[in-house]
Amino acid sequence: MEATISALARGFSQWNPDVDVVTDCLCPPCVLYEDGAPETSYDLWVAWGEWELERLAQAGNLRFARTAVAGSTPLIVAASGNAAHSIEAIEDLRQGSVGKIGVGDPDLVASGHHAREHLTASGLWADIEERLVPSRSGCELLKWLGLGREVDVAIVLRACVTHDSSSVELVREIPEELCPPIPLLFAMPEDAPSSQAGDLFMRFLETRQAKAILAADGIDPEGGR
Repeated sequence: MEATISALARGFSQWNPDVDVVTDCLCPPCVLYEDGAPETSYDLWVAWGEWELERLAQAGNLRFARTAVAGSTPLIVAASGNAAHSIEAIEDLRQGSVGKIGVGDPDLVASGHHAREHLTASGLWADIEERLVPSRSGCELLKWLGLGREVDVAIVLRACVTHDSSSVELVREIPEELCPPIPLLFAMPEDAPSSQAGDLFMRFLETRQAKAILAADGIDPEGGR
């Protein structure tokens, strides 16, 4: 997400040169509070879905005054090496020949949480659970995939693959009926130091310029392009 947020920040600075944007990308965002409250107060937080936003609110004792949906992205199965030739459909993950499957830690990472929540209903989660290898981020999973170690395939957000696809030979989207796309949320805390600037940024997210940035990074903009 760092590249996407940086691109949005640059676009916003062109759209409104009077406001400086400072970004701080962490995945998942709640890790910021693992060692206590940070020294910096933030005007906007970015999260994948309400679950991640709720975890962030609990970890940081935050209350959000406003939330905007910028877009959404589906979960995908990324593979390389021999596994890339073994997966014609998502159901093929049930095959033991696929090997180890990387996934975000369901208790920490939004992609893992949504994968467990929705794939449990189809029985797929139970069939692959013994082969799952948890991770703290999609970027870490793609790195493992590229090294040819730890995992044979990875369940990640499509947006993660957009900027780190060198290790991926195959991508299969998880059908919407199995797992709906995960929304990208921007949330403003009630005590945001620069709430007016935050409001302007949320307005920028509705522009064609912002939507083009999101679409280029594998995120379907809210309301279309």
